[in-house]
Formats: sequence, C-alpha cells, structure tokens
Amino acid sequence: MPDVKDLLAGRSDLSTFFVHFTRGQADGTSAREVLLKILNGQVLKASRVHGIGKALLEEKAAPQEVLDQLSVVCMSEAPMAHWSMFCSEIPGRSWRFAPYGLVFTKDWARGYGFNPVWYLNTVPGQSWLTTPLNELAQIASNGKARAWDGNGELKDVRFRDSQIAKILPFIETAGVGKDFSWEREWRRVGSVSFLPQETVAVLAPEEDHPAFQAEYDRQCESSDWPTTTLNLVDPTWPLSRIQGAVSR
Repeated sequence: MPDVKDLLAGRSDLSTFFVHFTRGQADGTSAREVLLKILNGQVLKASRVHGIGKALLEEKAAPQEVLDQLSVVCMSEAPMAHWSMFCSEIPGRSWRFAPYGLVFTKDWARGYGFNPVWYLNTVPGQSWLTTPLNELAQIASNGKARAWDGNGELKDVRFRDSQIAKILPFIETAGVGKDFSWEREWRRVGSVSFLPQETVAVLAPEEDHPAFQAEYDRQCESSDWPTTTLNLVDPTWPLSRIQGAVSR
C-alpha cells in the first residue's frame, strides 16, 4: 500500500517548491536589480508588514522598530505550472511581480520557520473570526496586553510583545473584492540568509539569461564571492521544460 508521500506525489495541485518573486521598487530599482541584490547579499529581507494587523499599525503610526519586528518574507507554494500567473496583471492588485525570483524546496523553507498564511472567510455575514481577532489587536495596541513572564506570572506587555502581534502577520482576509488565497502564501517573520546552492532555480526571462549570469559573475568578483553557475529558469516556459530545468 503506498504511503502518503507517494499519494501526494500524484497531486498536480500541490508543489514541493516555493517561489519568491521580486518586483520594482518606488525608488526606481527594477525587479531584476532587486534579485541581483538578493543574490549578492544572500539574504531575503523582511522589509514589509503584512497581515490583518497592518492597517492597525498604520492607524497607530507605529514606530519603525515595531514595523521591523513584525515584517515578513513571503513565498508561494503555487505549482510550477502556474508560476507565470504571478507575472500577469491581476485585477484588484496595486502592483505586479516581474518574471524574476528564486525557487527553494519546501523542506528548506519549513526548516527556516516559514508557515502557511491563514485566510479568513470575509464574505458578507462571515465576521465571527475577523471580529475577535481585530478586537484582540485593538486591546493589545491600547496597552492592555498581558503575557506570562519567566516566573509563570502574567504581566503587562507592549503590543509588539503580545501573543496577538506574533499571530497577525500570518493572517489574511479572503472575501469580496480581495481574495489571494490562491497564492498559497507562506511567511516568515524576519529576514533569512541562504547560500546560492540552496536555491533550486533562479527565475528570469530566457532572453536575459546570458546577461543576468554575466552580471551575477561580476557581482561575485567584486564581492569576493565564489562564482556559481545559476540554474536560470523562465517562469513562462511550458511545464515540461520547467520540470526538466528544476530537476537538474
């Protein structure tokens, strides 16, 4: 009788890989340049706050040190056949990913503390989950949060140290007008370092592969990093070609 791993291997809707796409920045830095910086620094930086607590933090004008503590790195568990969707124009999204990014194994991401996002059903009439969570966040942000100390006693804590603050980055709403649950997003609070050999592939348009590898080589030389031949994959390739490339 096959075990669960054998059964799951036949599920085309599941993936053993995680993708991290890059996008252009407000300062004019292109998604391509962002990816080269990530490869050069060998760090996925947690630069943004996500989750249902984001609006509250903006409303309270939370200081940067609090935002930094609650910022996350995001990846998607989307099957490789659908990677090209992330580079498409999607209604309701204010920004767009470019066909540049990194691919890691699911086991690698789990080992570094990535967790799946919890999507709350927020269609009209379904507030029985969002209401208590938002109330807990409001209570904590008003200085009423409590947590156990090292002596097993409850004490007052700041919002950033509350239990709810640690949970909010992993919760998103999915209802009318906003539903990105199809991304199957996983997150980790805080930046994470990686080695080039830990990547399964580097995503880039096929026509840019020679120039991208050359630019990466120049970066390595200037940073005294050993050069590595990147496994460059175009996320818009047909599925069979992507499968062959990531299995190399």
